[in-house]
Amino acid sequence: MGRQRRRFFVPVPKVKSLADLNRRLEEADRRDLARHIGARRQTVGAMGEADRAALRPVPELSFDPARVTPVRVDRKARVCVRQSFYSVPARYAGAS
Repeated sequence: MGRQRRRFFVPVPKVKSLADLNRRLEEADRRDLARHIGARRQTVGAMGEADRAALRPVPELSFDPARVTPVRVDRKARVCVRQSFYSVPARYAGAS
């Protein structure tokens, strides 16, 4: 994403309408997919298609990635989860 942002939006494009911006982005995408990286024979688009073909299908079973962990908010409005501190809104300071 960073590459596209830097290449297509710096400097901020001056466009007449949202449709004009979308048209420019589609053209830029086509050019980007046709480019070669270094001395590689395949284009970026062709390599992307090869990667896509090698992907596994999304599993049908749902997976809940959440881990519920009781935490305590310290005086500085932080919680410690697995040895890393995360800030929370100050109104929760001192809460369990």
